Amino acid sequence: MLLWAMGCRPVATVTVAVKPEIKTSVAAMKPLPMPADLNNGVYTELINPEAVTYFYNRRHFEIAWLHDSAFALADSMVSFIRSVRFMGLLPQNYHLAELTSLRGLRPDTTLYYRKEALLTDAFLALAFDLKYGRLRTNTNQREMDSIGNQTLGNALTINSIRDVLESMEPKHQPYQLLKNSLREMLVKTDSSDRNALLAGSTYDSIAHHRIIRQVEVNMERWRSELADLGDRYVWINIPSYQLYVTEYGRQVLESRVIVGKTDTPTPALTSIIRSISLYPYWNVPRKIAMEELLPAIQQDTSYLRRHNFEVLDKNGAVWNPAMLEWKKFNENYFPYTLRQREGRMNSLGIIKFVFENPYAVFLHDTNAKGLFQTKFRALSHGCIRMEKPVELARYLVPDPGRIDRIIKDKKQFTVVLSRPIFIYIRYLTCEYIDSTLKCYDDIYGLDKEMIRLLYKSRNPAASRL
Repeated sequence: MLLWAMGCRPVATVTVAVKPEIKTSVAAMKPLPMPADLNNGVYTELINPEAVTYFYNRRHFEIAWLHDSAFALADSMVSFIRSVRFMGLLPQNYHLAELTSLRGLRPDTTLYYRKEALLTDAFLALAFDLKYGRLRTNTNQREMDSIGNQTLGNALTINSIRDVLESMEPKHQPYQLLKNSLREMLVKTDSSDRNALLAGSTYDSIAHHRIIRQVEVNMERWRSELADLGDRYVWINIPSYQLYVTEYGRQVLESRVIVGKTDTPTPALTSIIRSISLYPYWNVPRKIAMEELLPAIQQDTSYLRRHNFEVLDKNGAVWNPAMLEWKKFNENYFPYTLRQREGRMNSLGIIKFVFENPYAVFLHDTNAKGLFQTKFRALSHGCIRMEKPVELARYLVPDPGRIDRIIKDKKQFTVVLSRPIFIYIRYLTCEYIDSTLKCYDDIYGLDKEMIRLLYKSRNPAASRL
């Protein structure tokens, strides 16, 4: 785990002086031509061509940027693009080179209209990327049209590009802390490297770039997060092997956890814990039963008794293991299921927290408590083992003593929660905790693919929709 200690003081935004365009009034300008009327490059190679043309169609193709009352907005837009690395984005993805090259243009020319379209396209792309993330794929044209009609319209009305675009960012405090950390690192980098990074460099040869890139990857993950996590929730970060319970912005419980191995990873998911199962059975997944348990049973059938396993047929009836011909069973033929009886020897321990999900993943106790002392804790088949399950169970019920009484009785019991609680299982390899930026091992290799997607050149000719 790498540590980068830093403060969270705000850093002044870098502004760049730009040469003003040749000004003209709206009355003197012709409407921005529609693609059907002009096939000479105004709308070519845009990021979101449909949204751009929809925006101008709604305006009856009146220009928005390149007239007397909006030239400052156009300059502000270019300046904002130059500074987007402070937000974890790359300026080259928003037409910066072409916008910079289009200077001193005569009004009512193809290049003049081209710059107008590029400014709109860059704004729409930035607004979308800041709100939803660059890697979101399940968007639709209506969302982009809404950004054009409402967000860009609002920026033009209040005459502020930066305020409106910054309002699109996630409001989650962890995102804001990562953003502050990124700014601090960029400012502390020596001037030549800083200038290269702000210009969009992605080379590992630059000092601190690896950690900068890791922060940017996790800012991208936060952009895809829900707008509101709720007042009470359980939060599990897989790479940090930690669980937190948050209530009205205050952390009320923390626990170490064990997560899935690299070949049986714990999935990221959102669900609701609705009940607690005490002294649960462990119904062994078929893959585990075939690959791990069946070979051990075929070597010595007493393995079942020693580990408290039962053999059930398809109707749920329990069979005597001595009556079965274990040698004839294999992964293609085993018409039974295995179940581990309740108790402290059970692999689930004595407590299981039940929440719906398509992966058959649970949060539960464990009978292997010593593993919580190890640094690398990606050790399970995908479920999450918790060091403090009793404490969480006590927190979730109105009468904590009830949990203690059930545990003492040593009987199977299900407690239905009167106040179900959201559970978020996430994969974040960077967090800002206790005034320190903490970076964790990318145990499932998910950062690598995100880096490839985030830092590849955007193909402007391909619509993102």
